[in-house]
Amino acid sequence: MSITVEDCLQLSVLREAEVVAGAKGLNNIVAHVSVLEWSNSLALKNGIFLGNEIVITCFHYAKDDVDAQCQVVRDLSAAGEVGMILYYVGIVLPDIDARLIRTADELGYPLICMPRNRFDYRYSEAITEIMEAVFKDQMKEKYYVKDMLERLAMLPERQRTIGNVLRMLSDRLYCSIILCDREFKLLDAATWPTTANLNLPEILNLYKNTVLSRPGVNNLEFTYDNEVMAARSQPIATDDGYSMNLIFLNLPEKKVLGDAIAQAAELIQLSSSIWNFDIRQEGHREMLKAFFYDEPIKLKRIANGLHIDIDRLQTMWVLKSKADSPTREALTLKNSRLLALLKHFFNEHHIHAIADHFEDNVVALIEPPYGETTMTSFLEEFMKTVQDESVRAFPVNCPGENAAGAFRKAYFEIQDNDGSAMTIYPSKRIINTHEIEFSGLCREIAEKGKEAIDEKLKVLRALGAQDDFAGKELVSTLEVFLLDAEANVEQTSKLLFLHKSTIKYRIKKIKELLGCDIAKLPEAYSLYVAVAVKRLIASL
Repeated sequence: MSITVEDCLQLSVLREAEVVAGAKGLNNIVAHVSVLEWSNSLALKNGIFLGNEIVITCFHYAKDDVDAQCQVVRDLSAAGEVGMILYYVGIVLPDIDARLIRTADELGYPLICMPRNRFDYRYSEAITEIMEAVFKDQMKEKYYVKDMLERLAMLPERQRTIGNVLRMLSDRLYCSIILCDREFKLLDAATWPTTANLNLPEILNLYKNTVLSRPGVNNLEFTYDNEVMAARSQPIATDDGYSMNLIFLNLPEKKVLGDAIAQAAELIQLSSSIWNFDIRQEGHREMLKAFFYDEPIKLKRIANGLHIDIDRLQTMWVLKSKADSPTREALTLKNSRLLALLKHFFNEHHIHAIADHFEDNVVALIEPPYGETTMTSFLEEFMKTVQDESVRAFPVNCPGENAAGAFRKAYFEIQDNDGSAMTIYPSKRIINTHEIEFSGLCREIAEKGKEAIDEKLKVLRALGAQDDFAGKELVSTLEVFLLDAEANVEQTSKLLFLHKSTIKYRIKKIKELLGCDIAKLPEAYSLYVAVAVKRLIASL
């Protein structure tokens, strides 16, 4: 048995609390409690939260920003978090906005409101009671493998990694854990606490030397950083017979029980079998997974094995295509052909890159050729060779030493907003990061509902968009002129199959009615947003 959000509501500290949204998620399993008083979207998606945590907040940092509150709920839900307890509503947070409730309901993410206008409720009380219930449940349920498999199954796919399995084990057993092969090569690890600054390769080497000096002894001790460290190992064999070792590290007075160690090995074996964790793979696909799923140990190991300098990868291409049929096999076949074409292009131009399938895309991390600062011209040339008109390219340029984090952020922004971008820019085969970011803003406006949409579209009323055919023609011309033709009259005429003089007349009329230059910033920005939002909601 595991503690659920509904079980937590029966605790004395939460009995006066009210579930205001997300009731569909009350059966979510709670493993930890976290406090959130600051938010960064990328951090929420990549590792600060590890899933199955109930989050406590008063939204002090976003008390007047409903959009930010909704985004946090979306990010936490995507990260596998199980619910939120809101404190000090009516004091710090003015009220719980209907949009936040709607967002939580759509996600099945429980929002639990503590009694309103009360300052005498403390975070510590909820943390203590919830964690006490979790600890009691763990003590009662000695066999924890089933519970952890259920928790893993509830996580988003990108968080189902061997690194996160080790993280969950480390949190359960309160010790650092190293996974290595039989030659003591570091495969992955999780430290306890998570902030522990341990030199894992050095520890592994010390352990190896101790093992070789005392063969056949499992409970070993050695000195690291002037402290005695205890170590105990558990062998693991995968389905195909590959041998590995789990090494549990902790201080001598905190020995890990043998049964718990055996269960840890069982969890690694079962999760590897269920979700096809192939720890040995060291190809481009596994490197992309380690890169985007934020697995630094695995990334470094694979990069060293492939002799790749990660800091030299300064450009990313994400290629997306639509399958001719709705089956996954059809999309996989299309992507395989696209990948083969891309690799041939790189070989022809002597470009060093990591390229492979990733999720439903083809992704390349590229080291620009000597003397090139961007890969724009190369991408344009490559897209000319792609005959499949459904393929769209999303380039990202991130020069500098912190490119990995920037690439991760850009990749997930593309994943979140590619559909909106392809709707707003249907004729563009290459969609840049600015257009992705803009598409995300338009999507957020559309998600806010009628009031927010009408506010953005009101600038078009002067054209009579809803009143007469001529007005609708003007809006349609403005839409193509700004979004598809990059404010070019000749290109607009080609796209609308009209004579240039007709387009010139319409543009002149639009300028007269609006009283501004529709091709000049900042005047044109509100118009650009309006026609983009209009096009986006028309597709919904």
